[in-house]
Amino acid sequence: MKKFLIALGVLVALVGFLQVDDELDPGAQALLQQAQPQRESRAYLYLLGMDAPVGEDPEALGRERLAKIREAEARFEKAGQYELEPWNTSGQLPMPQLPRVCDIGSSKCLWKEEYLSPALEADISDNRLLLERYRAYVAFDDYRLMSRANPSAPLPSFAYLSYGSRLQVAEAISAIRSNELQMGSELLAAAYKELHEQLRQSDSLIHGMVMLALIGEVVDAVALISQEYPGFQMDALPELSEGDVPVSKWLGHELAHVESFGTLLKHHSEKISSTDWELPSWINFALIKPNMLLNQHFEVMKGLISDYESGDLDFKPGARRYWEPSMMDWVRNLGGVALSADMPEEALLEYVARSFDVRTKVSMANALLGSSDKKISRLIVKNSYTSEPESPEAFAENSNWYCLSGPLEDKNRYRCLPQLAGTP
Repeated sequence: MKKFLIALGVLVALVGFLQVDDELDPGAQALLQQAQPQRESRAYLYLLGMDAPVGEDPEALGRERLAKIREAEARFEKAGQYELEPWNTSGQLPMPQLPRVCDIGSSKCLWKEEYLSPALEADISDNRLLLERYRAYVAFDDYRLMSRANPSAPLPSFAYLSYGSRLQVAEAISAIRSNELQMGSELLAAAYKELHEQLRQSDSLIHGMVMLALIGEVVDAVALISQEYPGFQMDALPELSEGDVPVSKWLGHELAHVESFGTLLKHHSEKISSTDWELPSWINFALIKPNMLLNQHFEVMKGLISDYESGDLDFKPGARRYWEPSMMDWVRNLGGVALSADMPEEALLEYVARSFDVRTKVSMANALLGSSDKKISRLIVKNSYTSEPESPEAFAENSNWYCLSGPLEDKNRYRCLPQLAGTP
């Protein structure tokens, strides 16, 4: 009996020990704090309701939708239930079917000969309202997410934003093809400047990636126009710098997603169970400690931010690990360590690398604008990954693209410029 009581006491003590979570790292708390909605953003509200039917106010619709998001967030905090009915899309603004700006290898390209006036003019005319709304959105200078990070939270209307940007580029192309070179130059310069500013305001990874993609499309359009029209003149595009890419805000928002998992875990232990029965909460917290999980992910975010700001990032896959579990981590937070084993260090690094790729694209376009020789392959270009200038190299899969080297695969051709077909 005595041995049984001793064993029982040890078991109770062990279970009690395994219920104790760490204190949240102050640095993690600070990073999470900047990801919390702190003020109203008319830009966010407008984007949330950009698909509003004709005659309705996108900002008012966004405010109405935000109220429903707030109700869902309150239910999630109280009971772990993020319940949000699908938006009413009756009569919503139609989604255009615009092609990409300059994917030369694609059948849908604003630059292909079969897609010139009058098709270009028709698309601009048919989607005039979306173009107006896009211009209204980029005129705001207060973009910030007003919803809390949650995998179930609805995203703003990024697709409408993308098509709005393409319409603006299409308008510039149309002006240039009508021999209004100065007007086209001004439209492209404005498009780039507006997206540049939106990138600086971005406070989530997905918004930042959308802005980088749209900046890349504008730059590609500038490159194609510069090659086709000898009389086209345009000032150099402002280069992107580290300060234009708010990596700290992006990663703070990603950390907030980890925090939302802790809230879900608190209310729904079945979410981590592979069986049909629900785990008792004491087993739940013996396996996964929310604060320990957050602290583990924070070590990765902190390392990335520090290396980014110091210019010491190593983009080679597997070159650096920002967090490794200790024996005590395994004992106290077995489930959390297992989850952190799939921590997307390399994926986050790849996203951060896209900003370096787009910087390189901008440098290539500026070299082209300043050169009388419009053969991209002969340019000497600044590469954001190295202090040594490089000459573009032909992209292996398509000789119409010229790219600079980099440590990671450039899946989106962000380190490349298109070479106009037939350019000598």
